[in-house]
Amino acid sequence: MADAKISEIEKHFAKTGRGGTPVPSWTQRQGDWVIVSEAHGSGEDDHYNYGLFHIPSFTESSRALVFAAFTDLSHVGVKGNGSKLRFGEEGKLLKVEGNDGAVQETFDLASLVPK
Repeated sequence: MADAKISEIEKHFAKTGRGGTPVPSWTQRQGDWVIVSEAHGSGEDDHYNYGLFHIPSFTESSRALVFAAFTDLSHVGVKGNGSKLRFGEEGKLLKVEGNDGAVQETFDLASLVPK
């Protein structure tokens, strides 16, 4: 059941993604939570969008509860910009700097559950 719901979330996130033709590239799960990432490129740079979703409360009208975006320019020798999402210790979400992974913000997942 959860795998089907995660697949539905991936399709939804790609459908509502920004720019180009997004293709979900991976998901990361922690309990009732999933981070969905999509990647798309323009030939000059690669863009990555990250969205956090609460699996049990997801509906077709859901939006990412936390969103981050990163542009990777390393293949042209330039530092990228933006941030990424990843899970920290149990019950925590981290928004990290896209280049060096320095933590920018920490979220308590329990506080993000939609009401």
